[in-house]
Amino acid sequence: MDRFLRLDSPFIRFLSRIVDIAILNFLFIIFSIPILTIGASITALYTVTIKMVRNEDPYILGTFVSSFKKNFKQGTMVWAIMLFLGLLFALDLRFLAYLSGIAKFFFAGLTATFGFVYLCILLFIFPYLARYEDTIKKSMINSLLIGISNFVHFLMLLLLTIVPAVFTFSSPVGFLTGLYMGTFGGFALLALIHSFIINKVFSKYETVN
Repeated sequence: MDRFLRLDSPFIRFLSRIVDIAILNFLFIIFSIPILTIGASITALYTVTIKMVRNEDPYILGTFVSSFKKNFKQGTMVWAIMLFLGLLFALDLRFLAYLSGIAKFFFAGLTATFGFVYLCILLFIFPYLARYEDTIKKSMINSLLIGISNFVHFLMLLLLTIVPAVFTFSSPVGFLTGLYMGTFGGFALLALIHSFIINKVFSKYETVN
């Protein structure tokens, strides 16, 4: 029992990680409340979770706040850009419903291409900002290239993102469950799972460099 409860035991480390995730999730929610700061908050979230998967044992509060301040401008601007592009994508989908024949087939191809580009950037841009220092333009281009050249990992990230979202909005029970999970650790846990995949992708380029 003494060995089981030692500070360096797997059980205690597991409990410590749960507490870290809960604290990180709380910080993410609090710093996202102004809505416009969500981009900087997501970047800070990934800064911490990527360090976690790399076994760098970050100080949760200090690392999150420091990253939030450092990436506030870029994170906010990227968030605004992605919201605008997301609105255009939604309008494209809505417009597509009113077309028919060859026009619909052609426009569907353009919409699918735009959607793929958008999702590649969306899934990788904030982890990229969390890990590297670059201009917004280069960050978005590199995020797109990373998504295209790591298609399997892109699909894994997309699936991990879509499944919880679909479950949450599929029914009142799903919504309440998603709300509960999101409030008490879900966002940070999802980012941590994403970070295991993202770290594998980023490590390939860092090894090359």
